[in-house]
Amino acid sequence: MSVLLSKILSSLIHPLNLAIYGWLMAGVLRLIGWRTLATVGAVLSTLWLMFWSIPFTAEPILGAWEQKQAPTLAELATPADVIVVLGGGVKGAAPPVRPRPDLGDASDRVWAGARLWHAGKAPLILVSGGKLPWNGQTHSEADGMLALLLDLGVPRDAIRLESGSQTTFENAQRTQPILAELETQSALLVTSAFHMQRSLATYQKQMPEIDWAPFATDIQIVPRQPSLLQYLPSVATLISSQQ
Repeated sequence: MSVLLSKILSSLIHPLNLAIYGWLMAGVLRLIGWRTLATVGAVLSTLWLMFWSIPFTAEPILGAWEQKQAPTLAELATPADVIVVLGGGVKGAAPPVRPRPDLGDASDRVWAGARLWHAGKAPLILVSGGKLPWNGQTHSEADGMLALLLDLGVPRDAIRLESGSQTTFENAQRTQPILAELETQSALLVTSAFHMQRSLATYQKQMPEIDWAPFATDIQIVPRQPSLLQYLPSVATLISSQQ
């Protein structure tokens, strides 16, 4: 299966996408005369979208998932041989339209990697992320993360790049020979909190000989004061549920 096809299939379960497909199916059912079933489908699709858009219903679930690997400060993290930072927060450059990398919502993955390095938790940072041509990228995420790490004061000789992966599985697959060459026995895995469970399981399965310590960042859901806004649909909450 191609990477693009896998991305398309995985997007089918996202709340907004699923709701849109539900409405489209309801429209088809109505056209062929199944009006009752069409109405039920449209209502269920709307309720599904609202559930994942309203902070009161969605955030407890999203927050609990993020906290499965409790975040901590860089100073308190477990020392390791290498810091592995996964792509997904930095878009590669696409000159001349985008001459420099673009920092996305999850770019604090790279910031977290730099904080860990400055805290002396590992002597090396390995960044992993390729380019997604269908997003217009002509430079890899790893190149973008390299530029940001240099701006954050990490020296070039402390950074290793893996710039061919396009999925979490490929992140693990392509970083394995690099980590083996470095004779890595322990590693800090840095990615978004919502992404950590899947990433950690993938890396532990791919490289069980390495002691993996998760370092979650990019926390989206935090406790908020009770207010009427908790019961109203929120674009920010829906975006968090789309991860």
